[in-house]
Amino acid sequence: MTTNRRKTQTLVVFLAITAATVVAGGKILIGRNPGPPPDPAACLVSSSAGLQPLDYVDNLETCGARLEALYLRDGRPVAGAFGGLRVFADARGIDAASGRGPRERLVAPASRRVIDADLIRLMRAKGERPVIWFDAGATG
Repeated sequence: MTTNRRKTQTLVVFLAITAATVVAGGKILIGRNPGPPPDPAACLVSSSAGLQPLDYVDNLETCGARLEALYLRDGRPVAGAFGGLRVFADARGIDAASGRGPRERLVAPASRRVIDADLIRLMRAKGERPVIWFDAGATG
């Protein structure tokens, strides 16, 4: 009986460690502190000279907001890239796509209105006048 009990206990411990490893994305975290967040990555904007660095940002959504600021300022659709994904800001929305895949919504319309209102406020505070602006009270 003790042999079976020991086998059962060993199996339970093994399964618990396996489950913890799978939940942690295959990385064993026991006894270690998680590392620092990744360094900001380049948010690129497409220009006649190709992709040019616009800013270094922490995530895809922030890159989309940076491109949206250019769209509001210049009134022309803007394309760029972040972390291997294509990023767009235009009348259709703030979207991203991988490779040659279809565009997918990056920022919901309600969130876009909040971002746009903040960007427009910042632009006006700097004495700039946006070419495009959206009614912050609109729905959709």
